[in-house]
Amino acid sequence: ESVMLNRFKLSTRIFLLGILIIVAFSGVIAWMYPQFKQKMFAAKYLKTRHVVETAWGVLDFYAQQVKNKALPAEEARQQALQAVKNLRYEKDDYFWINDLQPKMIMHPIKSDLDGKDLSENKDPNGKRLFVAFVDKVKTEGSGFVDYYWPKPGQAQAVPKISFVKGFPEWGWIIGSGIYIDDVEAEINRIFFQIALAVLAITIAGLLL
Repeated sequence: ESVMLNRFKLSTRIFLLGILIIVAFSGVIAWMYPQFKQKMFAAKYLKTRHVVETAWGVLDFYAQQVKNKALPAEEARQQALQAVKNLRYEKDDYFWINDLQPKMIMHPIKSDLDGKDLSENKDPNGKRLFVAFVDKVKTEGSGFVDYYWPKPGQAQAVPKISFVKGFPEWGWIIGSGIYIDDVEAEINRIFFQIALAVLAITIAGLLL
């Protein structure tokens, strides 16, 4: 091999080494991508669960006010709904509350759903998502459910995964979710920046 390499000019050998480095980096990035994607989704799932549990704590706070006779039950529920309705994270992400019927108690984006029976509410694939929320809470107390739902301000439904948790004291379910394409776009943006950095370093190395 060394004899074959000696046949090339020094500049050619350096160039070939640069090509080899690019190929090696590309292989490493291709190997890392699915693992990074899996970990990124796992982190997003965990964050979604945590924010729902935090919002659930708001409901629990007002329920405690009722137990301590600091607030009447109806007033406590109304204040809890208003507090959760105004909560946001990641700019546009929100929380909704439905009951076990299932009927919408409060949706901050689609207020036209408030008070409506959601038993037959289906996503484009025919999944009765609110019934799925109820089933998840009844069997496990809380958990993730996948379905399709439009983003705020848009009409087309896209893949979404939500974490829902029951609040048995008032017969409510509180939930929030992440849009799959948003997570994938974030992952692709990070890997694009990594690829650009590797390319810049390699080109600089070849020029030197």
